[in-house]
Amino acid sequence: MNLDTGINTTVEVYFPISGKPKALVIAVPGTGGLSDPYFDRELGQSAFMPDSRGGTTAALVNAGYGVAFYSQRGFRQLRTCVAGDTAFERAVSYVEHCIDEPVRAGVTLATITNDTETIFRALSRHPATSTFEQIALAWSEGSYHAATLIGASRIDTRKMVTIGGPVESMSATFEYQLTRQYYFDLADAAFQKCNQTSLTMFELFRCGQVQITQQKHAWAREMADGDVLVRENIPQRKIYFSNFYLDLQKQFASFPRDTAMNGTFRGINIQRAWAAAYYDQVFSSKTKMLENIGKSHGAIGLIYGAADNLVRLPNDHVCSNAKAAGVEYCAFLILPKLGHGLEDGNEKVSSIALDAVVKTIDSIWMVPLSPVN
Repeated sequence: MNLDTGINTTVEVYFPISGKPKALVIAVPGTGGLSDPYFDRELGQSAFMPDSRGGTTAALVNAGYGVAFYSQRGFRQLRTCVAGDTAFERAVSYVEHCIDEPVRAGVTLATITNDTETIFRALSRHPATSTFEQIALAWSEGSYHAATLIGASRIDTRKMVTIGGPVESMSATFEYQLTRQYYFDLADAAFQKCNQTSLTMFELFRCGQVQITQQKHAWAREMADGDVLVRENIPQRKIYFSNFYLDLQKQFASFPRDTAMNGTFRGINIQRAWAAAYYDQVFSSKTKMLENIGKSHGAIGLIYGAADNLVRLPNDHVCSNAKAAGVEYCAFLILPKLGHGLEDGNEKVSSIALDAVVKTIDSIWMVPLSPVN
């Protein structure tokens, strides 16, 4: 599919073996931008199967839906470029062969939103998919792009299910992540449970009743500035990260908007991953997801893992707040012990998570939304 002059992406569409699909679920990638939202977690499996996508392909097709997956501009089809027998070999292969860095160097937040619109509209016109109702299934940042388009009536759907989508603005979410607020909240809970003057990393997670992962351990060490968190040092560490966030904003604002910014994947450097304008647009983005869905009087399903460390989990009033903003239908679910993408402690998507996704999509699909002018 053509996105821009000389820039294409592949959209893969899967249908049930028999019968007409109930609707076409369009999977909107998160910040990683890949057609497989669980690519990173699947790299260590003995048989790497990018089409599985954590089991979402089969779960949705078996439930009677057509489903479309795509990667953002600047990424090749994973099955054509990933090789190797180990997670590290596959990660190196991905960075070296799957990323079109000259294309990625020009990607901004607005670029991704516009490309998302192009894909939704193309699927609305294509003979194989034009007759099916569309439902957006958005992971993380993908929720921002889909909700922005829904709110502006730029795509032909008013229905969205989000997995780990921030209800706060993009700028507030970046601040939450970069100031390590999740880990300060974890520290508060841990010290309440274990009344000590300091906690090791193991004690921090045990007392906070959170399962430790490699990423969480690394970010917690960063928050604590070492392997032990001293209780009386917490205010000082909060100030440090607050200043770090403000300095980062100023730094990105000082770059020319077309400056190519680097990134990393599993510790491997990607020289050109986004344009500086991507970060500038994120830092200045104040609109909230539910406000955009409310503008269209649409329907939304919100699914989160209780162990999500990348977005602030909504409270129990989120659906009443959504309806006050104009949302016509809202479903909300937090699944115990699961992470940002609904992965469990073994980095896999359980049948419980997949069932929850399918049931939420079913509830959204059955909603008869009122006509809008």
